[in-house]
Amino acid sequence: MNQKTASYHSSLAKYTFALMTLGLILTPKFMSAQTAGTLDPTFGTGGRVTTFFGGDGLNGDDGYSVKVQTDGKLVLAGITTNLDDTTDFGVVRYNNNGTLDSTFGTGGKVKTNFGDFDGARAVAIQSDGKIVVAGYTLVNFSPDFALARYNSNGTLDATFGVGGKVITPFGGPAQALGVAVQSDGKIVAAGFAHVVNGDFDFALVRYNSNGTLDTSFGPGGKKATAFGVPSVAQANSLRIQPDGKIVVAGLTIVNNIANFALARYNSNGTLDTTFGTGGKAVTDFGADDRAFSVASQADGKIVAGGMTGANFALARYNANGTLDGTFGTGGKVITDFGGPNEIALGVAVRSDGKIIAVGRTFVSARTAFAVARYNSNGTLDTGFGSGGKTTTSFVGSLGDQAFAVAIQPDGKAVVAGSAIVNLNTQFAVARYQ
Repeated sequence: MNQKTASYHSSLAKYTFALMTLGLILTPKFMSAQTAGTLDPTFGTGGRVTTFFGGDGLNGDDGYSVKVQTDGKLVLAGITTNLDDTTDFGVVRYNNNGTLDSTFGTGGKVKTNFGDFDGARAVAIQSDGKIVVAGYTLVNFSPDFALARYNSNGTLDATFGVGGKVITPFGGPAQALGVAVQSDGKIVAAGFAHVVNGDFDFALVRYNSNGTLDTSFGPGGKKATAFGVPSVAQANSLRIQPDGKIVVAGLTIVNNIANFALARYNSNGTLDTTFGTGGKAVTDFGADDRAFSVASQADGKIVAGGMTGANFALARYNANGTLDGTFGTGGKVITDFGGPNEIALGVAVRSDGKIIAVGRTFVSARTAFAVARYNSNGTLDTGFGSGGKTTTSFVGSLGDQAFAVAIQPDGKAVVAGSAIVNLNTQFAVARYQ
C-alpha cells in the first residue's frame, strides 16, 4: 500500500468511527406462506446476483443502498475500488430478472469520480426517473458530503450542481449516509459532521432541485444536531413523512455509551418539539446500541433497526417519539440468529404492516446475509423462512453482508450488500419470495 493510500485509510478510519462495514407489499393472493422467505428462482442464478467492477480484489465493491424504480428495475449504489486503491461512486442497474440493464451506463454499470477517494452510501429515485446518489469525497484527506445525479440512462445530469456533481463542506470531516427526495423535488442528505464545538453531530443538508443549497433550511441549507456535550452522533438513515417532516435515525455516544438516536425536523430544518424531548429520542437496549436504518409506517409510527450487543435490534416509536408499547417488549425487539456480531443494517415496512430487517450473521464461521420478518406486534413471523428468519450465502463466497432492503410492488424483498467471490468483493443482491 503506497503512502497516499495509507494516509487515506488512516484519515477515513478516524472519521468514520461508527460505520459498520464488512471489516412485501405481499398478501396471500400472491403466494402461500410455505414459500415466503425462499430465494426467488426467477432472479439471477437461484435468486442471487453478484456484480464486479473489475477493481482491487478484496478491497473491491460494496453495495450499500438499493431502490426499485417504477418500471421494476433495481438501482444499487455503493463504493468501487480501483486497481490503484482509489475509490469511486459505483452505481448498477438491473432488469427485473437480475440481468444487468445494458441501457444504463456501460453494460449496466456507472463509476463516478470526484477525487481520489469517493464513496456512495445512499440512493433515491426522483419522480422523473432521475437517480440521486449521496456519499462522500475526500478533500485534503477530510471527507465532505458528495452528491451526484444521473439521468435515466446513467449519464451525469448536467442540470445538477457542476456537471452533475455537488460537494458540500461542513468545516470539518463530514459524510452523507442517507438521502431522500421531497415531493417538491428538493433533496435532503443526512450523515455526520465534525463541527466547530469539537463533537460529531447529526448533519443534514437540503438542496434545491438544481443542486444549490436551500437557504430556507437551517442556516444556509445545513443543520447540525448534537445529543450532548461532549458527544458523538451519527445519522445513518432518513425518511420524509407525508407531512414534510424529516425523520432521521442513527446513534449517539455519550460517556462511552452508545444508544439509538432519532431526531425529527420541521420542513425549515428546526427540530420538531412535538417529537421526543425537544425533537430528539434516545433509546437504550442495555448494550452497545446503534440504529442504522429507519422506516415509516402508514399509521405514522416509526421503525428503527440496528444492533444491540451482538444481535439484531428493532425499536418502534409512536408519532410523538415515545416507544410504542404494543411492539415487542416496551417498544423494543432483540433477535438472535445464533452467531456472533450480528447487525441489522436495513429495515422496511410492508403494506400489511409486517417488518423486514436485513443485515449479517455468521453461518459455518463466515458472514452471511441475515433476513428476519416480524408481525406488526414485533413477534417473528413464523410463515417466513424458518421461524421468521432466513440466511443466505452466495455460491463460492468467503463472506456476505446485507446493507439494505427494498420491497417490490409484487411483494418480493430485494436485499443488497456485498459478497467475496473469487477473492473479489462484489455488489451482491438476493431476492426473496
